[in-house]
Amino acid sequence: MEFDNICTVVQGLFKSLETKLNKKLAEIDPSLDHEDYIFEIIEGLTETIKEHELDGLQLKKVHMLLLLNSDFSNINLLDEDKNFCHVLNVLPKISKYLYFQLVTQMKWHNYLREVVLHFPEVIVYEIVHSINDYMNYISLDCALAFFYSLIDGMLNKILHIQNTCKYRTQKFVKLFVPLVQYNFNELIDGANWDRDKKYQYLGYTVRMYLDLVESCVKKLQNPEFSPDPFYEANVNYTYSKWGMTSSTTNWGYYCLRFVATKADEFVKLVSVDIYISWTEVEVKDAVGKTLQMSIRETAYTCQEAIRTIQHLYDVIPGLSSLDSCLATIAVRPVTEDEEIKEADANTIVINLLNPKRTQIKWLRGLIEKGIFESATYMKVIADNSSLIDYDTSLLLINKAFEYLETNSVDPNDLATIRQTIFISVKSLKRSDQTLLLARFCELYGNKSPLIGPDFHNRATQFFNRLVNDDSKKQEFYNEVICLAIESREMFIRRALDECWSSKAKTTLIMEYIEFVSPICLIISEETGLPLILTKVISLLDEMKNSPEAIHDNFVHLVKKLSEVKLINPSLFLYNHILPLIEKCHLEKDWNYLNYYLDLIEMILPIVRPSMVKFISIIAKTLNKLRPKVPNFKTENVEITEKCINILTSSVQNVLRAKTSEDEEIVQLRALGESLSALTWQYMIPIWKNWGKDLPIDTHGLLIWTKPGFGHGEALNDLNNEVRLHLVMSMVKILPQLTTREWERIGSGTKSLSVIIPTFKVLADCALVWFQVPFMLQNVLLLSHNITNFLNFTQKIVIPRLNVANEKDTAEVVDKMSQIMEQLPEELSKTKMPDLQRLKMEALGENKHPVHAN
Repeated sequence: MEFDNICTVVQGLFKSLETKLNKKLAEIDPSLDHEDYIFEIIEGLTETIKEHELDGLQLKKVHMLLLLNSDFSNINLLDEDKNFCHVLNVLPKISKYLYFQLVTQMKWHNYLREVVLHFPEVIVYEIVHSINDYMNYISLDCALAFFYSLIDGMLNKILHIQNTCKYRTQKFVKLFVPLVQYNFNELIDGANWDRDKKYQYLGYTVRMYLDLVESCVKKLQNPEFSPDPFYEANVNYTYSKWGMTSSTTNWGYYCLRFVATKADEFVKLVSVDIYISWTEVEVKDAVGKTLQMSIRETAYTCQEAIRTIQHLYDVIPGLSSLDSCLATIAVRPVTEDEEIKEADANTIVINLLNPKRTQIKWLRGLIEKGIFESATYMKVIADNSSLIDYDTSLLLINKAFEYLETNSVDPNDLATIRQTIFISVKSLKRSDQTLLLARFCELYGNKSPLIGPDFHNRATQFFNRLVNDDSKKQEFYNEVICLAIESREMFIRRALDECWSSKAKTTLIMEYIEFVSPICLIISEETGLPLILTKVISLLDEMKNSPEAIHDNFVHLVKKLSEVKLINPSLFLYNHILPLIEKCHLEKDWNYLNYYLDLIEMILPIVRPSMVKFISIIAKTLNKLRPKVPNFKTENVEITEKCINILTSSVQNVLRAKTSEDEEIVQLRALGESLSALTWQYMIPIWKNWGKDLPIDTHGLLIWTKPGFGHGEALNDLNNEVRLHLVMSMVKILPQLTTREWERIGSGTKSLSVIIPTFKVLADCALVWFQVPFMLQNVLLLSHNITNFLNFTQKIVIPRLNVANEKDTAEVVDKMSQIMEQLPEELSKTKMPDLQRLKMEALGENKHPVHAN
């Protein structure tokens, strides 16, 4: 609820109360009988708080709202209050006495303590001074807690300001002393109670004073203060009005003297009868502990605190007397941890049901005692799953593994143990589940004593449900972590087997594999590699004879695993894929090369390989398998295209990685010089980057990349002999080129005077192919060549004809007509439609893409 809304609600309540009571809230004071009014105001405020479900911070703001609208004159000195200036005077003004009653009876003493510690001293002084005047009107039910908070806050304030504002400190000390000396004994004697209740209240008062002594001593060593922005405020007031002091008194010790004297005074009021009566009173704030034992333990901790400051007895009068009294009753407190350690399992179960106990400690205590011999105790875990946290769940797993390692367990009992562990795991929040799994993997690796029957089918059913209904995310997260704990290795195998069957499945399942990622890094005893990499390598081999669609799914899976770093793509490339390509070279078996290159292309942007060995193998593969006129295979075209892409990218990676020439650069240059020009061209940047001369005459070997095949605009003027030689050279080179390399013919010149002659040479090459018997017998090769020729025409020639003269257009159309006339019958069905369309486009009639058939 927003504060402005809270403000409006309280404003409405107080205005309605004034109307109902026919009384101004500022007029309520102790001199008149206003108890009924106060009761009704508190009741209305309590109902409002319950109705609007105000939390701690909102209650803190309500308290501040009441304080700033109380009849304290110094509130008007507030000059700059970053949080509350806008709420001054928004409520009907309430009296100081009503504020006192509201704070005490609403049990807002902790908020008052914060105000005392953090608010400007001039305002705090007035508030505490007025409270001192009203202490005789306090309700005994809330007096002790209120008094403790007020004294504790005042001491903290004094310790905080004594080193920086001495003239303010003395004024606060003068206010502190009468507060500490408040006569609780007189208040108790005047209460309309029986003797036993007065004895009981005296006991709680003694305990409070001992707590105050302990708190004071601790604060002397380590004052508790850190600024609270909530109370940040400035006042328009000059503190020099309070006077100056040159005193060097240690005000902390000075204040402790009065607290210790008061504590000693109350301890000495305790008679034997009073002390014995406390044995019959069970304290509300501890389980199974009497008031007498609580006071004795407090006496012990008070003594221990005093002894932490050397010679404190000599400095503070009254401490020696107090210590001698405490020595006769002090007993070391038995901690809850010690109780748990001494208790048997049945006692623990009883205490576990008591909300006053630290239930999670008792639950852990039960697990420590050993619960797996008893289904009843395991049920206690299930019944209290809401208590379970990370540490408790890990403890439960550790104890389960200890038990299973040392005991023979029948299947039914194992199922109960497994279910108990899974209940604890499912009760954790997701971040804790991940931490738990990581620690579990650290401790137990691939051990799987929890595995149940039919794991394979249960995992398969889980993945099927996940794919069919992905709306139950938290349920699936809970289930997947339990499966992972049950058997890490079998879970990974099943998950990846599900993934390669479909890309959509991979995307869904990957989210859950990431969630249980710690299991992926467990080392397989069989391979010495992480479990997930072991399975991927196994699939790498299994998938190689699968259809292309399955290949694609597997490549997609490896990509996803690499992206989320569940496998190291660099190690996967260099240690597992590269050796397979080397094996292909060694055995001259190229059947799976396309598959391996697909994996490399996928990994390429993630790894950015630049190793000399890797580049060498790819370059040699390209050099070996580039399409050639004899033994032409379509697969070699695909391999060539992929190798070119990989080699080009890898060379760029080298240039990015190297700032200067080194031995690796020298090795790469030596490699390049040993390769054919068609391969070596992609390594040219390794020379150019460092300004080195190319060792090979690119003009001759890569003439197809030059404008006009190296002749430029003179290409059209070649004599028949030179032209014939050029055509016959290109007839041999062009079948080896990929589609993208065809597009580089002529180096991308846009000059029509070069493009048209280039086109005519290529067309003549096509016509020559139609005359070569070997070509006519190899339809795939001829189709590959014509497809590339048509693509070149479509992308390079046709767009330039828009600005061509009639002669140029006629020459293109004429060549197209010749090719159409001589096109072999085997290609007529697939290529003739494209030729006809391109001819029409050359004439400017329509435009469509070329189809590769």
